[in-house]
Amino acid sequence: MNSLRLCAFASLREIFWTRRPHVADQGGKIYDPANGVHGEVRDVCISDGRIVADVDGGRTIDATGTIVFPGGVDVHTHVAGAAINFARAMTPEDHRKAHPFLHTPLRRAGVGGATPTTFATGYLYTGMGWTTVVEAAVPLLTAKHTHEELRDTPIVDKACLLLMGNNEILLDLLGAGELERAKHVVAWMIGAAKVYGVKAVNPGRRRGLEMGQGRQVAVQPHRRLRQGDAGQDHRRPRRDRGRVAPAAPAAHPLQQPRRPRQCHDDA
Repeated sequence: MNSLRLCAFASLREIFWTRRPHVADQGGKIYDPANGVHGEVRDVCISDGRIVADVDGGRTIDATGTIVFPGGVDVHTHVAGAAINFARAMTPEDHRKAHPFLHTPLRRAGVGGATPTTFATGYLYTGMGWTTVVEAAVPLLTAKHTHEELRDTPIVDKACLLLMGNNEILLDLLGAGELERAKHVVAWMIGAAKVYGVKAVNPGRRRGLEMGQGRQVAVQPHRRLRQGDAGQDHRRPRRDRGRVAPAAPAAHPLQQPRRPRQCHDDA
């Protein structure tokens, strides 16, 4: 029962954002596969924001017609930070047409759409049954901005990952074989950015493009042999197998060197 989260949107704020004991009762249907509970009507007791066996006193919330189940964890999101804030600025027409969240005694104002504001992000995720989100791409220099927006996102639990796939310092250390120093650099950056972990997107790809190696495709054969099938290749066909680097484009006619003209003496 400790893994249960009450995902009735109307009641989440008043249950988990107060320190008084509450009881979610009267008709809530519980789904908790980890504990073998499948659609049973039970009481859920919450005290100090946690599921407990029982409480004394407090308020009873009518959960009739709602479903109580463990909150979902979205491990890869883009909901906060410089990138999403830039997207908000680039799509003003989306905010004009998006569904507004009006201010109420239990809710802050916000705007939905493809790039919702921080308050609306928490409300929309909660309404879908998610209670934890992980911002998956946080550059080191904008980590503070990301934390400010995540702190402003209500209800859901938050975490973020540091973007390090093309960190120049780390790539230099790895290239020099200084793995121990590379570990210390990664640990320091995780602590400085206050993130949960690291995300590596196309490691080293940007450096390859800058060095002119982006068009080269290395093909290394790899055989996986079965017993009794010596020499047979059981790999799945891939579209890039055997692909070679494309030929350099032909020079433009205007860029080709001109040939000297031949002069004929008619005299």
